[in-house]
Amino acid sequence: MSIEYSYYTTKKDLDKEYLTSLQLRSISPKYRFIGKKQSQARIDMYSSNDSKYYINPKTFMDDVKTEISEYLAQNINVIALGSSNGNKDKILLEELTKTKQASFVAVEISKELASYTLSNMNDLDIHKEVFVSDLIPENLSLISESIRESHFKTHLFTILGNTFGNNPQELISETLRDSINSDDYVLIEVHLSPDRLTPKYIQKIINAYDNEVYNEQVMLSLGRVDISTEDGYLEVEFEHDKLFPEIDSIKHYFRFSKPKMIRFMGKDLYFAKDERILVNYSNKYKLNNFKDLLKSHGFSINKEFLDENKQFGIFLCKLR
Repeated sequence: MSIEYSYYTTKKDLDKEYLTSLQLRSISPKYRFIGKKQSQARIDMYSSNDSKYYINPKTFMDDVKTEISEYLAQNINVIALGSSNGNKDKILLEELTKTKQASFVAVEISKELASYTLSNMNDLDIHKEVFVSDLIPENLSLISESIRESHFKTHLFTILGNTFGNNPQELISETLRDSINSDDYVLIEVHLSPDRLTPKYIQKIINAYDNEVYNEQVMLSLGRVDISTEDGYLEVEFEHDKLFPEIDSIKHYFRFSKPKMIRFMGKDLYFAKDERILVNYSNKYKLNNFKDLLKSHGFSINKEFLDENKQFGIFLCKLR
């Protein structure tokens, strides 16, 4: 089947936000994925032996797919938010289509990444559609309405690959609340952290993110401007979120080793020696805190699936 592309976010929108990010010294993780080079690096990272966070959850989805499918009795639209390479969505879709009809919609910030996602699904004979869009309420609400009118009445929004942990959680929760009804479902995957943090655990997590493959991909978030490792270096730190201290976070900062002047969208920006830019973060949640967070944002958990080491979880949710 052919693939339809619709555009809700433009290059101009992204450039304006990127300028603001540079001015605030805090770049959204989504800029790691926007562009051909960035998208390809993201896909390559999934196949790296260093990226166990992507291999183990894929295997886990294979273990729980049947139970998820059995819980969803009706024909359904699977709407993937930030589906990355789509491997886990495909595993689920293959199971769903054994007993019901389904369509697949990828909502991606990058057309290139969406194309990689859909290339994995060429052998699935279902309707496939791509919306190139940021995760903002007005966009997702329109997308949800359009898909519901064109295909099935029930949605399953999937937020896999720690997309939830790479975005402000209140933004995703607000966006979802405005886009779903009482019959829809949300499937969220998150990385979990233990209730008691030890130096050994913290170092293990830092090592999982502070490696050549991941760091090269993070540096691509600076690819819109002339900033490279000749101007400084990455620092990887384990922190607690300033607004939500119960959330653990791995953060990548770029520290300038010398003064740097850049020009972007007609604006001159100066960075002093030793100044830092936050270029990436990945949040981890303690299990009970994550459940409380979902509840506070208006969701109830219908099913939860935890891997044997409780390093990550998959949660099937509905509006409360």
